[in-house]
Amino acid sequence: MSRAVAAFIEPPDRDVDEIRHALREQGASVLESDKLVSFIPEAFGAVIAMNLGVKPPVAAQYREWNAPGLHEASLAQEPLWQESVRLAKLAASGETLTCGQLMAVAGRSAVLDALNKFLHAGSVPKDVEFTSMRVGLSTEGMQAMNQEVAARAAATPPIQAPEQGTPESPKRPWWKFW
Repeated sequence: MSRAVAAFIEPPDRDVDEIRHALREQGASVLESDKLVSFIPEAFGAVIAMNLGVKPPVAAQYREWNAPGLHEASLAQEPLWQESVRLAKLAASGETLTCGQLMAVAGRSAVLDALNKFLHAGSVPKDVEFTSMRVGLSTEGMQAMNQEVAARAAATPPIQAPEQGTPESPKRPWWKFW
C-alpha cells in the first residue's frame, strides 16, 4: 500500500494509467490497481476535508468508464479504502510524508476539488456532506468486480420468505412467562 502511495509522489505529475500499470507490475490485481488509483487520492482528500469538519463519502459506486452499469458498496467494507484512510491520517499528522508529498497525492482528489469550490461559493465545511464517490474501473476491473459480486452472492444464503399457506408458528399463551 505504501508503494502505491509512493507511485503518486514520484514523479508527482505521473499519469494515472502509468500508476495503474506500475501497481500491476508490483503484484496488484486488476481490480486492486483500479481501486487503489481512485481510493488513495480520495482518502487523502477526505482526511484533509474531515479535519475541516466535512462529512466524507461513505459509499463507492463502481462503474466501467463510460458504461451504464454500476455496483455500489459501503466504504467501511472496503479494506483498501480503510488502509488508504489510515495512511492518509498518518501523512496528514506529519508522521510519514512532507506537506508537499501529501498535497501531491491529495491534490488529485475530487473531494478536495469539490470542497474548494464549495468554500469559494461561501459554504461552511461542517455543512458539507459528500455522497457516494465514483470509482472508474477498466473493462477488466469491471469483469473482476462482477465476479467478486457473484461470488459474494453465492456465498450468502438467500433469505427465504414463508410460502403462502404456510401456517404461522403457534403463539404463546398470554398467561405463560418464558
